[in-house]
Amino acid sequence: MNSKKVLILAIIVLLLLVPSFCLAMFSVEIDDVDRKPVADFLVKDLVGKGYQILSAGEYQIAVRKDVDNFWGQVFFGSRFNTVPEVRAYFNLVQSGTKLMITSEVKIVTNPNSGFENYTPVTNKDCQEYLDGVKRYFNGYVGYGIDWDAKMKDDCLKITFISHDGPADKAGLKVGDLISKVKGLSVGDLRMSKIKELFHDGEAGTTLVVALKTPSKEANVTMTKDVIPPAYKKPLPTPALTAVNKAVFGFTNGETDLEGNMPVLSIIPGTSADRAGMKVGDKILRINGILVSQYTPESFSTAFAGGEGTKVELVLSANGGPAERTVTLVKTFIIPKGEL
Repeated sequence: MNSKKVLILAIIVLLLLVPSFCLAMFSVEIDDVDRKPVADFLVKDLVGKGYQILSAGEYQIAVRKDVDNFWGQVFFGSRFNTVPEVRAYFNLVQSGTKLMITSEVKIVTNPNSGFENYTPVTNKDCQEYLDGVKRYFNGYVGYGIDWDAKMKDDCLKITFISHDGPADKAGLKVGDLISKVKGLSVGDLRMSKIKELFHDGEAGTTLVVALKTPSKEANVTMTKDVIPPAYKKPLPTPALTAVNKAVFGFTNGETDLEGNMPVLSIIPGTSADRAGMKVGDKILRINGILVSQYTPESFSTAFAGGEGTKVELVLSANGGPAERTVTLVKTFIIPKGEL
């Protein structure tokens, strides 16, 4: 094999070897977030992408995955181990309310042997993954849309629509096929150019896309806007434990992926205790409003007030289907023996 063919093979391997979410020597800064929720997100997201966790400490997450690309195995494999692996390292550094993530990715030849060899990997998609993590926690300006990395019939197949975002308001649906962007046929464009067309412009910029249907193409106009973060910051707990304070009598955890709030503890002798609330119950609504629609400020307001303040909660036992409504009254803690 001559040197030109070797060079072409090497380029193909580097382009196809590492999945698009791998990161290498890139960084991103996320605002107004603590390290733990970001670390939890990375672990869950990478496991969902097929990675195995090597370590998950407070300051670093390390993961691995076998290289399943044929040419990657040919190029990096050896007589000791024909299946190389990808190892990715994520370092998390907190500075006040900001969190810096740096990442490094390596191809490991002859993994888990005395002949390990490391090849640093760089890929333009690496920074996009970190940017996606930032968007999850901080939001972004865009159209609230994503699509499959592989085209279908020379079209972009929509895989995600942000609720109430520009694409949603324009009537686009998951599964729709985009055949043109700004009048340009998607099948004639590189993916990098398509991403550029979607990324260009500030809030208020319009973008016309053509949807392909069995009978015709229909133009749809979207207006770029602010997409709020998917991450919901933990709401402050409403309960106080001092006996000389009027309280409702429970503590809550962070809102889960379904938008419900778990009950973490109950203070004996309080209104929550007398209403039969249990640890593990899920709060679905507060004063008739879905928990997911509350901000930290409106949540605090709902539980503000002195002795005698009331709040209505809709609960499900341990997240089950059965719902019940309780009305709590803010009172001083009364030991059960004195009831």
